Amino acid sequence: MDNPTTPRKPLVKSEETPSSEPEPPEPFVLAKNGDLQLIVGSVKQVILVHSWPLMNASALLSDAIKDPRGPKPASDGYRQGRTINLVDDDADSWMVLCGILHGKPQLDLDLSDGMLLYNLANLAQKYDCAGSLLMGAEFYFSRMGCLGAVEELWRCFVAAYYLRSSRFFQRIGSKLAARYRFSFLVFASRSINYTHATRLCCE
Repeated sequence: MDNPTTPRKPLVKSEETPSSEPEPPEPFVLAKNGDLQLIVGSVKQVILVHSWPLMNASALLSDAIKDPRGPKPASDGYRQGRTINLVDDDADSWMVLCGILHGKPQLDLDLSDGMLLYNLANLAQKYDCAGSLLMGAEFYFSRMGCLGAVEELWRCFVAAYYLRSSRFFQRIGSKLAARYRFSFLVFASRSINYTHATRLCCE
């Protein structure tokens, strides 16, 4: 019988217990002396930025940054700033959005299937900042190259609509109409905003 006064040895040492959470990705630093830290998505991607480009781009973001009940003071490793948690958003799209607003476009993005631009467009729609992203978005549209599948064209068609790029909306729409002769409702049913997508089917 064990002596009740003698503690049992653990079966596994604490330092050998594997972590249940993956390591967060490297911080994405657009402004080393930035005053705002975004923590985005389930991966907890840290994005360090200046707050003023975001505040100028979107009244919704401006209110969130100013709201004392929202962002909390936090030490970001560079300077004392503020933090906004955006756990429901896509981290890659936020990095592109912030890069555009800071005048630092990324040149190594995978634009092959249109998904990144589609997600960026939905983010712009959510935070009402499409007007501020137009020039940067058109830069990425111009780098897409030749899209293969019809569904990829559809994503870019919707993205151009959300991002208010009339030039690429017409260009992609013409390609889509030339390559697909059936109902677009099958694509609309997969879109995030079904109402907008069905409206586009009539364009």
